[in-house]
Amino acid sequence: MGYRRLPTTDRARYLALERMSNIISSDELGVLLNKEKELMTLLDEFGNLLEKRERLAEQKKNTNRTKSILTTKLRLYVSHYLQVLNFSIDRGEMDKMVRKLYGLQVNMGNIPELSNIEHLMTWVEKIINGEEKRVLTDKMPISHPNVKKIEGQKEQLIVQQQELLTIENEIKINKQKIVDTRFLVDQFIKQAWNDIEAKFSNETNAVKQQKAARYGVVYVN
Repeated sequence: MGYRRLPTTDRARYLALERMSNIISSDELGVLLNKEKELMTLLDEFGNLLEKRERLAEQKKNTNRTKSILTTKLRLYVSHYLQVLNFSIDRGEMDKMVRKLYGLQVNMGNIPELSNIEHLMTWVEKIINGEEKRVLTDKMPISHPNVKKIEGQKEQLIVQQQELLTIENEIKINKQKIVDTRFLVDQFIKQAWNDIEAKFSNETNAVKQQKAARYGVVYVN
């Protein structure tokens, strides 16, 4: 004998609702017909939530990819800018004291740690402020890359970070709605299957399962 198995995944839950909705028009017992409004509401709501979950996951993946590309490019800009600054000092075109304007050690020509995005954004600001102070006396801005490019790249990255936060918040809201709706779906499926089986309570177990299965009740051996 088989035993009844309620759906345990969201896809299985949705398919169970969908199968019952397709049977309504031929429901001679009237079991599902009496539940049509609730069934169709749950089907639409749960389906929309699951579709949104997939859509948000894809948006998050794409936004993370764009953020990663922008971060890498910004890191290269910052690194190249500081290298150009150090090369200019090494060639005697600038005094090493200009490093102080950027928050760098005067006698050190090393590139600071940029792997952490917070550190990277901090050095972007230091470069922007340092360049502004330096050109007041030197009059010659560094052009490869120039500060405008660095600043523009920073703004693009900030936009992506904000978009990612928005998506993550929507994912959190969607996740809770799915949890709440999943509970209602489980209750509906269980009660509907109970009602279907009750219609065949006078039949033998084998016949009852055979007839109930036509109404979407799932049995496994």
